[in-house]
Amino acid sequence: MNKKGDVATGILLVTTITLIIVSLWGMVTFNSALYTDSKNLSEMMNEVIFNEEYLQEQTRLIFDEAYNECGSCNNEELKQRIIRISNEKEKTYRYEGAGNIYAKLRNGEFEIIENEGIKEIIIKDLFVEAERGNNKIKRNFEIIIKLGKGL
Repeated sequence: MNKKGDVATGILLVTTITLIIVSLWGMVTFNSALYTDSKNLSEMMNEVIFNEEYLQEQTRLIFDEAYNECGSCNNEELKQRIIRISNEKEKTYRYEGAGNIYAKLRNGEFEIIENEGIKEIIIKDLFVEAERGNNKIKRNFEIIIKLGKGL
C-alpha cells in the first residue's frame, strides 16, 4: 500500500494538538483587566476634552477683558494688553493641563486681524495632553475668537 499520506496525517495531528494547547494557554493566561485600561483611556480623553474647552474659555476671557479695556486701540496696543492680562492670569490661574497657551500669549505668538470693525484673534499650534502610566494622548488645535460690537 501507499504510505505517503501517513506523514501528512501525522503532521496534521501534531499541528492540531499544538494549536489546542496554545489556545488553552491563551485562555488561561488572558489578562482580564480591560475595564481598568478602558477606564484610564476614558479618563484621559475626558481630561483632554476638558483642557481644550478650558483653554478656549480662558482665552476668550482674556481677549474680552483686553477688548473691553481698549476696544478702539490699534492691533499692536491690543496685543500688548492681551500679553499683560495673560501674564496676570497665568500667575493667578495657572493650570497644569493648560498646554502651551500661556507661552503663546506671553510671546505674542498670535495674530489679530481686523475686518469691518470685527477683530479676529487666531492662535495656532496649541496642544493639550493627558497621561496615565505609559499612555499619553495629545491633541493639537487652534483657537479663533471674534471680538467686536454685536458679537
